[in-house]
Amino acid sequence: MPCCKYCHQYRDPRGFSRHLSACKSKHEVVESAAISLYAGTQPQPYYASDTTSEDQHPRKKIRMEHQHTPSAQPDSLHLPKFTTESLPWAPFRNLQDFEYTEIAVRSRLSKASIDDQLQGMHNGWAIGSRITLRNHKDMERVLMAARAYVVQFQEGTVSAEYNGQTFTFKFPYRDPWEVYQSWITDPTLSQEINWYPIRKYLCEDGKEVAIYDDINTGTLWWDIQDTLPNVHGLPHCFLPAIFWLDKGMITKRVRKHPMLLRPAFLPRAIRNGSGNGGGILVGYMPVIHDPSDPSDRNSADKIAFACFKREVYHKVLSVVFGSLRSRGHRGEAMKCGDQIQRVIYPGIPIASVDSEESWALTSTRAGLADYPCPKCLVHNCSQHDLASVFEPQTIEGMMQGYHDAIECQTKSGSERILQQNGLHRTFNFFWSLPHSDPYLAISYDKLHADDLGKFGKHLWRLSLSILEDLNVKGQLTINMRGVDRWSNLKHFLNVTTIEYADGTAYFDILRCLLPCIVQLLPKNSVLVNCLRAYTQIRMMIQMRCMTEDRIKRLRGYIKTYMDYCSHVSTQYNKNFDFLKQHLTTHIIPDIRQKGTLDNYETRVGEGFHQEVQEAYKQTNCKDTEPQMARIDENLEAVARIRMLIDNASQHESTLAKTTRSDEVQSSSNATQIRGTLARSNEHWILGSPAAGITDAKGLADELVARGLVNEAMEFQNTLFNFLRKNISPDCVEDSHLQVQVFQCLYLTYQSLEDWKEGRDILRCNPDFHSHARYDCALVNTDSGMLSPVRLRMLFRCMTSRGPVDIALVHSYKQTSWKPKTVWEGMRVFERAQKCDLVMMRYLVRGVHMVKAFGTKDGREYLNDTIDGDMFLRAGN
Repeated sequence: MPCCKYCHQYRDPRGFSRHLSACKSKHEVVESAAISLYAGTQPQPYYASDTTSEDQHPRKKIRMEHQHTPSAQPDSLHLPKFTTESLPWAPFRNLQDFEYTEIAVRSRLSKASIDDQLQGMHNGWAIGSRITLRNHKDMERVLMAARAYVVQFQEGTVSAEYNGQTFTFKFPYRDPWEVYQSWITDPTLSQEINWYPIRKYLCEDGKEVAIYDDINTGTLWWDIQDTLPNVHGLPHCFLPAIFWLDKGMITKRVRKHPMLLRPAFLPRAIRNGSGNGGGILVGYMPVIHDPSDPSDRNSADKIAFACFKREVYHKVLSVVFGSLRSRGHRGEAMKCGDQIQRVIYPGIPIASVDSEESWALTSTRAGLADYPCPKCLVHNCSQHDLASVFEPQTIEGMMQGYHDAIECQTKSGSERILQQNGLHRTFNFFWSLPHSDPYLAISYDKLHADDLGKFGKHLWRLSLSILEDLNVKGQLTINMRGVDRWSNLKHFLNVTTIEYADGTAYFDILRCLLPCIVQLLPKNSVLVNCLRAYTQIRMMIQMRCMTEDRIKRLRGYIKTYMDYCSHVSTQYNKNFDFLKQHLTTHIIPDIRQKGTLDNYETRVGEGFHQEVQEAYKQTNCKDTEPQMARIDENLEAVARIRMLIDNASQHESTLAKTTRSDEVQSSSNATQIRGTLARSNEHWILGSPAAGITDAKGLADELVARGLVNEAMEFQNTLFNFLRKNISPDCVEDSHLQVQVFQCLYLTYQSLEDWKEGRDILRCNPDFHSHARYDCALVNTDSGMLSPVRLRMLFRCMTSRGPVDIALVHSYKQTSWKPKTVWEGMRVFERAQKCDLVMMRYLVRGVHMVKAFGTKDGREYLNDTIDGDMFLRAGN
């Protein structure tokens, strides 16, 4: 059979010319997109009134000018590209065998359950079943062949000496270079890979401002790419990876220490997912059990044991990542998934770890040391100082300190040198791994440094302690319980009595805290202002897109926060000399070097502990890590085959050219909503219609049922006059008007955070999960000020000019009343007594209003911390 030179598939001679013509057109479109100035398939931010520009790295021009013609045969590392005539479920005998195995593997069925189910299927449970598997052994034999599709584990061994005894540790690991190859040679990922770093700019009013979002927009990748050879005709590309590892409790007595690798050269939506191109388990770090009681050790023994653990840690890393060392120095040429030959340089310039792992990864001392920071040489008594710049730790400086300590003739002198550098007497593997500076790799982590750190462990506990001394701690619980619900905002019933272990819960508390606490504290409270300054920092670093202008504002918030911390320290005797306070100084350098903080926060990897826990349950609890590695291989294999089946199915659908009527018939409700929005070109959609069509009189009855008795009076005349004024004088007849009431509103808007589309789901429902819920929205007014309204009814009027969507709202106006402490950016509004009618087109987006506790009803604060867009709209 002839082979297509574009898709490298062997096709039936009949109709081959038509296939060749169609494939050529598709190939030209892909090739044109690949060499475009805005090359790369990652969606770029949308800018309505401003423009952006990108500086591509100079080496990218080599790839654009020197593209290689794909060979007729796919690379040996590629998985086959299946056509509709192929068998994408191989090595399974048929699709049914694979689908049952997929369910069994993902559901983590036991061997006994698999045997029972298969026996039942072959003995009358299922008539006409095409499943050929007989038992779990039959399934395991096929899975063994399927595991060849993925990178498999191997066994590593390291030894280290402690107290005159040699300890040997065995561990399973995947070769990270093979993992790299699986990413780079995957044709389904090749068009998504960022082969080069870029520089982004926001062009506004004749000024260019640098933008930082994904990792490839940071300076670190750009600087490393500059060091690579510039060879005409052969692109040299540095492709970074993100390393995550964390020790977690699997049971009450068992700990596991998984290690994940994520491709930083893929868009964050892909690399942070669980599918193809997402994080891959590369091994388990051995958990070192203490051979004695730690309380029996003196200071020297504690240091010796810490050095022993660091030694094992870095010996393991040397085995796991040893295959990257030589390739990081000289690169390795390979044919990538887009059939272009490149020289690839791997490296791990980013580590997503908590404080404990950061000390281990950098071989530095812990939080109580004289120099506790894994990134710089700040003394432990200067950690409260967020304005100073401290000497950074570098590979050259730390290696020099290490060798000076080794060469020192006295033990005390050697220990003194190590202490001055914050080091342990351990050779760091990453010193020898190119493009993997461990001190630059350690990245700021919002989860541990902020949500579980500065706020959860310090500011929140301090606030509770102060409230308890004032005997108003219980009132805070009542106030938090009275906060209106909002999407993606946890509602707290007993906020002061529950110890939270989830960082997201602490962040949600912070976002609602000030309105609930301000009237409980003394007048002009420094704690309120400190919390506000910290909230401004936390909201700013939450953003997925940063500019130099926003970084300038962030620096101002950090300065304000430091000043208020000083006042809090004086008034409440709070010590701010702790590491997570100091780490705030590394936020801005990390953003500039590696993009926004969401790229490397540990929150993405924390969920993997649940997968480890589920895998552990499938083992016999003896020598568990090899068994868990095999389970992970099975999961990877079935996921890989599932992707091939889905791709083949999609390819078949494309060839069949499914009719539009079929597509509409099979579309989901969500797709229908999006389609309606696209056709109507409106930024809102009404949802959850109430039963039946009514008229203006029925609408008045509904207002009475919702407690709006005054509004119900003369409502028909008010509505008719409103329609005649805003639509046309003849749009309604006095006799009859059909009206449909809705209880949900979808508002789409352009986010100021990243200039992409955002959407709010607002409720206007008298009985939403047994509670009345009337959300708020912003109205577009001539004043340009933030004008919130509370939705009281949503309805559609069928006029002679077509359907008209209207909202009945309670308006707000700013009030002169002020709480005990006025914080920066505070906005207090007072709700109007009467309702107004507003055209739906004037609603901009949702807004969260929080009751002003301790004052009269109707006064509410505008909560500007619900998301980055609202934070910016409020003028922060």
